[in-house]
Amino acid sequence: MKQELQEKQGHKWLQNDTLIAILLGILGALLYGATVFHYGYFQDMQRGENGRVAIQMLDQMRRPFFRLKKAEALLSQSTDEASAISGVKSAIYEGRQLLLRYLKLANYNEELQENLMQLKLSYEAWVSLELDLVNKKTALATDPYNHKRHDEYDHKGHDEYDALVQKNSTAFLTVMDELAHGEKPLHYDIKAGALAVRGLIVSTLVFAVFLIGLIFWQVWSNARRTKRHYETVLQLSHLSHTDSLTGLPNRIMFDDRFSVAIAGARRYDHCVGVLYLDIDKFKEVNDKMGHQAGDFVLRKVALRLQKHIRESDTAARVGGDEFVVLLTNLQNKADARIAADKIQIVLNKPFGLNGEQYAPRVSIGIAVFPYDGEDTKQLLHHADSAMYEAKQTAKFRPAP
Repeated sequence: MKQELQEKQGHKWLQNDTLIAILLGILGALLYGATVFHYGYFQDMQRGENGRVAIQMLDQMRRPFFRLKKAEALLSQSTDEASAISGVKSAIYEGRQLLLRYLKLANYNEELQENLMQLKLSYEAWVSLELDLVNKKTALATDPYNHKRHDEYDHKGHDEYDALVQKNSTAFLTVMDELAHGEKPLHYDIKAGALAVRGLIVSTLVFAVFLIGLIFWQVWSNARRTKRHYETVLQLSHLSHTDSLTGLPNRIMFDDRFSVAIAGARRYDHCVGVLYLDIDKFKEVNDKMGHQAGDFVLRKVALRLQKHIRESDTAARVGGDEFVVLLTNLQNKADARIAADKIQIVLNKPFGLNGEQYAPRVSIGIAVFPYDGEDTKQLLHHADSAMYEAKQTAKFRPAP
């Protein structure tokens, strides 16, 4: 019953520890999720990705802008107006397409809304001036007054063209300034995305370490519980097979070892002896000196038995003042008699008890397998009878 109770308690603790581990795991997951949600890691990571793509588009957009500026310069210098005009219009078209894509990509950032509108307006104003340059260049190239070399009219037309070039340069710088202003929030978003990635990694690592620690705690707790349960089982097993007063094996363990010894004797053809011991007049000790003195005598006898038998032999307490000794690997009955005489001499030596010298008298009965019986029951009965005869003989024996 005790063992079953211990096992049930162990299972109960197991369930409690498992429940605690599960609750801690859920709590850790909730804290991890709350941290991720609170700091908006995924939103910042998305912002960083959007910013990175927008910056790439911004870099791509600069190429047709500069190509448009280069085409403008060629238009001013080239005699092949058709090719230069084609380059201007191609750069304008490509720049407008990239600008529309950039406006769509960068629209996620509310801080850029005003900048995006200004960029679009600035670009359209610049493009309008570029088209005016194209028209003015075409007009100058096809004006009949130029062919007649009217110097005054020619000078006036070129002045107007140069003024358009100047305005165009100013418009180009305005567009570049708007692009530069748009880069700052995008770079901030990219930086915020990078920080979010680091924060998410750190939070995930902390959560992973927490889970690993929780798993190790659970494993350690289970191992400790298993060890404690095993020790309890061993202790209960020891208590169920050991005499609590003397520490000697009890009747259960003795019978088990006795049966094993007889089986071995049958197989290897040797003898097994059993000594049945009883302390003479032990009741007088309890009556005159008290049960504590009687317990002391029993422990003293048990200690002497343990010290003066072989390691292969077994001494056990089977009753109030009754002990048995199992003697293994004997050659004959004489070996059992020799062992009994030695044990009796040792046990009969006096020792101090309550300030006085107490000399116990021990009666011993002997039985030897296979001479006195074929099984444990017969042998113990024979030894008990022999011990009783020895006790009766001791009544008529004078005290030493």
